[in-house]
Amino acid sequence: MAPEALACLVDDHLDYDHRADIWSLGVSAIEMAEGYLPYGNLRGHKLINRILKGPAVTLTGNNWSEEFYFFISECVQKNPNNRPTARELLGHPFITGLHDEMGVKRSIAKQLQKGWKN
Repeated sequence: MAPEALACLVDDHLDYDHRADIWSLGVSAIEMAEGYLPYGNLRGHKLINRILKGPAVTLTGNNWSEEFYFFISECVQKNPNNRPTARELLGHPFITGLHDEMGVKRSIAKQLQKGWKN
C-alpha cells in the first residue's frame, strides 16, 4: 500500500488518489522481477512504519537494466507529487525501449483515451 494510503489509516482527514496506483505498479514490478514482495517479512505496525518512515522500496539485485531501476525509482517516490503519471510512464525509457511490446503499449494508450486522466 502506498505511503499516502497507509497514512489515511492513521488520519482519516487525509486522502490519496490515482498516484497510489503508480506506487503499486512499482511494488508489483519489484515483486514480479525478484519473486517476493518488498518488506514481505514484516507485519502490522512494523510494516506500516517501514513504509511510512523508512526509505522507499527498491530492487535488491544487480541483475536489472538501468532503465528498470529508474522506472522503479520513479514509481515508488515517497512523495506522491513526485511520481510520474500513467501517461508520463508511457514515455519512460523502460517502456519505450520495449520495441516488441507494441500491443501492450497500444492497449495502455487505448485505456487512457477511454477517459483515464492519468
